[in-house]
Amino acid sequence: ALADTFVVGSDQVWNYGLYKHFGEFTLLDFVSSNKNKIAYAASFGVDTWEYSSRETDCCRQLVQAFQAVSVREESGVTLCSKYLGVKAIPVLDPTMLLDKEDYEFLVGQEKESSCDGNMLCYLLDKSETKNRIVNEVAEYLHLSPFSVMPIQPLNRDTVKNINQCVFPPVTKWLRGFMDASFVVCDSFHGAVFSIIFNKPFLVIANKERGMARFDSLLRMYGLEGRLVSENLDISSLEKPIDWVVVNRKREVMKTISLDFLRENLN
Repeated sequence: ALADTFVVGSDQVWNYGLYKHFGEFTLLDFVSSNKNKIAYAASFGVDTWEYSSRETDCCRQLVQAFQAVSVREESGVTLCSKYLGVKAIPVLDPTMLLDKEDYEFLVGQEKESSCDGNMLCYLLDKSETKNRIVNEVAEYLHLSPFSVMPIQPLNRDTVKNINQCVFPPVTKWLRGFMDASFVVCDSFHGAVFSIIFNKPFLVIANKERGMARFDSLLRMYGLEGRLVSENLDISSLEKPIDWVVVNRKREVMKTISLDFLRENLN
């Protein structure tokens, strides 16, 4: 049977960088007008508008044909209203619609072994500054850092040892959050899964990958203080996270998010 409804989302699918490569594909331009089109947790990644006037007109026409639009960041609500002429609601990243028990079940199914350490370091863009922060945090908290990443990044030089460039399975990555007492990351989903697993964490600002995502996520849970730049105030680690409050806020947003899907997928 042919599909009646098409859903687009979520991780930066409406980022201008993606649009430049794929055009209107993520705006479902290939779907005929008699079908239902929905955006779930679509993300622009940034809080500024980067599309030209001509591109904006094209995007506006396509998005106004959607049955419903939801976005992942509060800034996306503003962008949709101002430039696309549609009312969008903020919802959770789809990974947050599941609970830690759901992810622990997957890890158990794969019988993933424990990680060697108790401070997960999930760094997508490594640098001396980030290494220094990792070492400072590990020393201050008396923790042993570990990573669930390839031994080497894939590039022209390392392709000869391609076996060392393979990412571990997703369930091994999830095991990292289960085993961590603390998480240091520069990744949006590193912060997301720290919240899901209720692990204290720090996010190192990663401007190249879009700051709006981090700001919106952390503000939603009152965790703005977990975002650090190059200069780490080590005393910020002293303040514990009130996970009861965080989890309560997530449950409220989870209800709103699932209601959006139920209403628009009927």
